[in-house]
Amino acid sequence: TSSQCGWTGNVGGIDMWVYNDGGNTRRYQSQVKTDFKKYSPNLTETCISAVTSDQKLKLDYSFYLNRSDDYTRIYYKIKIRALDNTPFNRFDIFQLGGDVYNIHNTQQVAYGNDTGKVAQFLPTNDGSNDYTTAAFALEGRNPWLWAGDGLNYTGATSGIDIDANNGMVIRDYHGVFNGVANDTPFVRERSSGTGFSSSHGTNPTSYCLVPPSGVNSFSTGDSIELLVEVVILPKQAVDYYGPNQNFTAALTTYGNSFELLLREAQKNQIIATSPSNTLVSTYPLSVTSLNNEAIVDISGGVGYFPVVFTNLTEVDDPQLWIAEDSCWELVDQSVHGKDFWQAEYNENSGLFDLIYNVDQDRQNDTTAYTRYYLGDNPPLMILQRQSLISGGNWSDSSDIRVINGTDSLILAPQAIYLGTASSGMPDEWSWTGPNGLMNTGRELTFYPVNSLDSGQYIVTYTSYGCTASDTFNIIPVTLTALQNKDKTSEISVYPNPANEQVTIEFGQSCEDIVLELYDPLGRLLIRKQATSKQLMVLDLKELVPANYSLRIQTEHGWSLHYLVVTNSSK
Repeated sequence: TSSQCGWTGNVGGIDMWVYNDGGNTRRYQSQVKTDFKKYSPNLTETCISAVTSDQKLKLDYSFYLNRSDDYTRIYYKIKIRALDNTPFNRFDIFQLGGDVYNIHNTQQVAYGNDTGKVAQFLPTNDGSNDYTTAAFALEGRNPWLWAGDGLNYTGATSGIDIDANNGMVIRDYHGVFNGVANDTPFVRERSSGTGFSSSHGTNPTSYCLVPPSGVNSFSTGDSIELLVEVVILPKQAVDYYGPNQNFTAALTTYGNSFELLLREAQKNQIIATSPSNTLVSTYPLSVTSLNNEAIVDISGGVGYFPVVFTNLTEVDDPQLWIAEDSCWELVDQSVHGKDFWQAEYNENSGLFDLIYNVDQDRQNDTTAYTRYYLGDNPPLMILQRQSLISGGNWSDSSDIRVINGTDSLILAPQAIYLGTASSGMPDEWSWTGPNGLMNTGRELTFYPVNSLDSGQYIVTYTSYGCTASDTFNIIPVTLTALQNKDKTSEISVYPNPANEQVTIEFGQSCEDIVLELYDPLGRLLIRKQATSKQLMVLDLKELVPANYSLRIQTEHGWSLHYLVVTNSSK
């Protein structure tokens, strides 16, 4: 049994861009430039830019380490670009375990994706200083590889207590090789037996992300971009002494198993959206603020997750709010006052970044669905009424007058946050109305409206514990032959029955004319508008023979006419 911190010894070595040219000469990084962008306590970020010593390849990468209370996660964001045609004898994009510095003597290897394990095998550990497998694909979403069951000092001659497992999750990968896109990462095992590894008798293996099988050169313009998450995991519950109950339960259940890495691959998938702000990246999550305010919705996550709010003009007394089961509560992780956020000044823009680590753990490892707001006053959610009568123009009126038995009607409100409209998810909307109506979804459709639909409809939108409601009042109107008799009687519709066209003649010039033709099912087929006319013609060539309804609106009111279409061409 390990004592506290005993499992946290260095699991040994990570490398990237291991490049031997066509003559098998190792080409190292040159012209290296390093930028320490963020320091601590919530997030460190270091960016490195370099070219190979033969000036053929360009490398840019950043790595991030964020505050956590369960285990170490390191994110590597890597971009490689070919500046010239480049043959190579060996090219490792990324290595979990280095050639000369690797003291993690793996005893089991497993790989898979977020659906589960694909395969498991025994490592070679033969000290051959060469690849010991052919390249194999890591397919599927969030592919992962677990290098586990590493020997501690009782199983190796190193005299060093290394009692942990490590692994990597490929969160994003895009490659272009010899002009051909290939977004599937490939891995080869390689056994090490030189340098520190050899001198401590471990003969460990490293796991190398490599180009696809058969690729042994780059063409000018080829590129590789990837995001790799590396984690270091204890083997047994007694090794963990932190407060994270979900991780304690998972470690107790799975222990020395790939299942812990599978849990990370599955549950630490972050899906982030915003109804009002621009999201720049997901790992770490970067949100561009507007007027020192921002809203971001996050689903998923394991433990604490870094969120970076950018473009802030001041960070004197920031406030972060969360809406989940309850509407808007302050986030406060402080121990000594305001000590749980990190501010970084960008001297180029003269603006600040503000960094939080938000806790996305939920009881029993369930998925978190959270909304965060940065600012002084969490926005009130309001609903914007929207109704559409028979394909006309959208209206925000609460009282909606429609023609009974003729008009179709759509009620489709929207939620407004910080001045931005959102349709939300269907299950976030609910309706009640006449005759015991209860419904879900944003839209309520009537096709056509009838007298039984008359009355008040209440729509409620519930999102992240916040609710807003509004009402619509539907008023069906039944047209009779006597309505507007003095004016509508002056309208002639001929010929009727009609073949390929019909003429509408007004006894005197009318204004604000709307003609709407409906099929026998009440569906709007034709809609024409005119500002001032005495004669209008409708083309009927595309209509099948049937009885249609023609509704005519002028400044004097409505009239309804029944039109028989014969249309011999159909």
